[in-house]
Amino acid sequence: MFCTLIYADTSHHDRTFVRQKKEKNQKRLALVVGNGDYKELPLLNPVNDAQALAAALRDKGFEVILRTNVKKRAFEDVVREFGRRLNHASVGLFFFAGHGMQVKGCNYLLPLGAHIESDSDVAYEAVDTGRILGKMQDAACGLNIVILDACRNNPFARSYSRGKGSGTKGLAKIEAPVGSFIAYATSPGDVADDGEGKHSPYTQAILDNIHKPKLSLELFFKEVRKDVVAVTKNRQIPWESSCLLGDFFFSSTSDSRSRPGTLTVRTVPENTSVRILNIVPAYHKGMALREGHYHVEVSSSGYETVKRWVELGAGENKVLDISLLPEVVRTPSTFTDPVTGMEFVLVKGNCYSMGSTSSEADDDEKPHKVCVDDFYIGKYEVTNAQYRALVPGHDSGDYEGNSLNGDRQPVVYVSWKDAQDYIRKLNRKSGRKYRLPTEAEWEYAARGGTTTERFWGSSPDDACEYANVADKTAKRQWSGWTIHNCDDGYAVTAPVGSFRPNGYGLYDMLGNVWEWCQDWYDEDYYSSSPRHNPVGPSSGSDRVFRGGSWDCRPGFVRAAYRDRFTPGDTFYNLGFRLALSVPGK
Repeated sequence: MFCTLIYADTSHHDRTFVRQKKEKNQKRLALVVGNGDYKELPLLNPVNDAQALAAALRDKGFEVILRTNVKKRAFEDVVREFGRRLNHASVGLFFFAGHGMQVKGCNYLLPLGAHIESDSDVAYEAVDTGRILGKMQDAACGLNIVILDACRNNPFARSYSRGKGSGTKGLAKIEAPVGSFIAYATSPGDVADDGEGKHSPYTQAILDNIHKPKLSLELFFKEVRKDVVAVTKNRQIPWESSCLLGDFFFSSTSDSRSRPGTLTVRTVPENTSVRILNIVPAYHKGMALREGHYHVEVSSSGYETVKRWVELGAGENKVLDISLLPEVVRTPSTFTDPVTGMEFVLVKGNCYSMGSTSSEADDDEKPHKVCVDDFYIGKYEVTNAQYRALVPGHDSGDYEGNSLNGDRQPVVYVSWKDAQDYIRKLNRKSGRKYRLPTEAEWEYAARGGTTTERFWGSSPDDACEYANVADKTAKRQWSGWTIHNCDDGYAVTAPVGSFRPNGYGLYDMLGNVWEWCQDWYDEDYYSSSPRHNPVGPSSGSDRVFRGGSWDCRPGFVRAAYRDRFTPGDTFYNLGFRLALSVPGK
């Protein structure tokens, strides 16, 4: 959640900035800062926003100083550098994306590493916007623009004691003095939609319009406002206050990147409804669209609806072919496989932050935004009985005399290759296309709609109501173990469904046995992962498994924790559950 404020100061009346096209030799300098890797409440978009805006400003003739994820000392140092270099510029621009807050009418920007418990801490831990404005005014540029993408939710809300006069949301309102322009992503004092894309709706609208030629600052933000209102369906209405004495243009001449492309969707059957979900205008064949990503939906009575993201380049004429499958009659939210009796639950897709920044997190858990489509996943882990229905004679054995082989216990001693063989046999008998879940689907399902390390919360010692883990029962047999400080009553694997489910009605997503995923493992994959329905690297030596098991210490029993084995490995605490794509997704 965030808002953007833009302050364009032209109060130095003896300076002339009026029309950009008349100042062909003017020097433009920008400082662009994006902070997202906050420990208390990490943000997904600020670094992306800063990098994208920096590139756009360079294209518009700005010399850009770019910094991301800076602490206070580095923040203050770069502000001083910016102030010194502004003495030789005629246009100065400052952009910040990250957490911001107001105290008694003053706005502050939060660097990484800030620790704030009360109002009195803010001035010492954060960066006062007034200091930045002061540096810019001291340089006496002809035009100063300040963009604050910073009224996001307070990351210290749980521990923060607000003093008298403190605001509750967003940044404080700044009135537009003579010769200035102020633009907010939404009404002052509110927070705005973070969106589901790579950028916030407001920043995305700025990027979409910055290359349009011959738009004065007022007209530029009128176009931005129209785009934001359309994308957010009137939930977010940008607001401006203007007292400019002249005109400023980001682009004064035509830019080839503003050339529209066209999109034509060809469907089978032909009598379908086609919509583009992330824009307001109705679709028509050969529709002219700006460069960008578009969410296309094709539907028809008696057929499964298809939704697909499409990337359209500047001037590209794209033809998209979509064939609909006949609708399958089934229970909307659950179904039972007739061959094995496995129960499946429909998980409705969405976007979420995959990974972790907690103190327990490993280096391969870097948070990043991921979007998954609807899918079905097993309500329980595959049991010994269900596995033996297709692989007679399988024996899950025991662990130091404790049986792992009961019919309702999860199957173990199955490799990733064994799981694939089982799936092929089941698919031939059932006529369906079962598979292992992708790593992104698995974590999304395991979280059950939560954002904490474990679906029941952050405390590992609350595990024993929800998961079969290394606990006091196990400690009585194996005294050297590191355990959760609770007692789940099971020394080894428990019958599936013995503990409370998560928010999606799924059992044993954490604990009991580790679960194979479809993906190859790569420690650095998250840094290059696609946003929509990632399926992992194209090759590798190890396959991913997730979820922890009955003998795992607390750090392993987390939704974000990743581990791997070679595809032929088996182990006494490693099994799997199945997934199924929703037709048309």
